[in-house]
Amino acid sequence: MIILSLTEDFFICFNLNNFTENYRMAYIIKTTSDGLIYIKASFVIHVKKPNSLEGAKVLGQPLVVNAGNIAFLSFNVEGHVTYFMANGFEISVKVLFEEAEEAFNCAQARMERIVR
Repeated sequence: MIILSLTEDFFICFNLNNFTENYRMAYIIKTTSDGLIYIKASFVIHVKKPNSLEGAKVLGQPLVVNAGNIAFLSFNVEGHVTYFMANGFEISVKVLFEEAEEAFNCAQARMERIVR
């Protein structure tokens, strides 16, 4: 398992055993029974914390988000669909609001689903 730490309170875990299988699948956004949301890297606009120099780059790997850490889903000031995290980070994505909302609800309900 690889743990990518972006700040002291925000980290992303990769399980390499499941990672290659998930990475090769044709999906843009999907959920797992563990309450995780996988977002294809090319559909992530940015991961940032407002009023801070901190940020993260997604280097061709899917972004894995724990639905339990999402405070709410809305549009940011730039008009992008954005997951607002409990720790202040914003994850903006290039998907429809309805698709992001479905992924959020399915992940919270711990349902496996390929949304798009």
